[in-house]
Amino acid sequence: MKYIISSLLLVTLVSFFIPNLVLSTNDNHLITELKVFENDSTFRYLYLYDDAGNIVIESKFFQQDNIWIRKSLTEWIYDGNKCITQRERTWGSSIWNVTYTIDYKYAYDLLISEIHNSYSGTNAVPTKKIEFQYNGNLLGFKKEYSWQNGTWHLSIITDFSYLTDGKSDSISISAYQSDILKSQMFSTFHYNSDGVLDSEIQKQKIGTAWINSDLTKWYYNSNSNQIQTQKNKKWNSDTSLWENVQRIDYQYNDNSQIVSEAYQHWKTMFWENDIRYDYS
Repeated sequence: MKYIISSLLLVTLVSFFIPNLVLSTNDNHLITELKVFENDSTFRYLYLYDDAGNIVIESKFFQQDNIWIRKSLTEWIYDGNKCITQRERTWGSSIWNVTYTIDYKYAYDLLISEIHNSYSGTNAVPTKKIEFQYNGNLLGFKKEYSWQNGTWHLSIITDFSYLTDGKSDSISISAYQSDILKSQMFSTFHYNSDGVLDSEIQKQKIGTAWINSDLTKWYYNSNSNQIQTQKNKKWNSDTSLWENVQRIDYQYNDNSQIVSEAYQHWKTMFWENDIRYDYS
């Protein structure tokens, strides 16, 4: 899918990782169905939860001739309240075939590693490993490795810094290829007078200089912290201006639950529709 920066995933911007994902619009309501309208295609997601409110199954379907066709299935397996395995399957030959798994490990209730595996038939092949380290209970940095020729090779290091109140201050990302540093990016977060996230500015290192790259702005409904609109912009070095790229508009019901989000892209002088999510 295109432009997946939905409100359900927005929380990862400041918490960075949620292994036991709960699709919830507040503490008392869980999303059970999501419809996605993308161009001429319609997709449907159904969600099941355990008694603790942890998501355990996501089923994905696509619509063909007014019939819902099975496409994929994701399962989450828990030890207590911690997700220890995520398993993805696709439908084929009248059975669910495992295509991808993620195994999670914890220490002192904190996630310390993930191992990702893709499948060729029934054989698991390592693809990615992520290691997490913390400063107290806050994530300090994570390292990502790719599996190449039977060895783990460093691919990304992400460092996190925080304000004194625990809010995210900045993120530094260094990308490697064959263990050699290839690129660096740096994001800073800004908050409004109420302490609510207002914007993120991302810069990219070119030579020895840090150059503007991306800007994300959030606009909120009056008298609430509900996001009304998110706008993404790109830096134009020729004009030294931020240019529109994408817009996301959110709608809520009277119970403050999200009911839809609509994605648009900027084309010349106007916003054009891309994709819409409807929640149940």
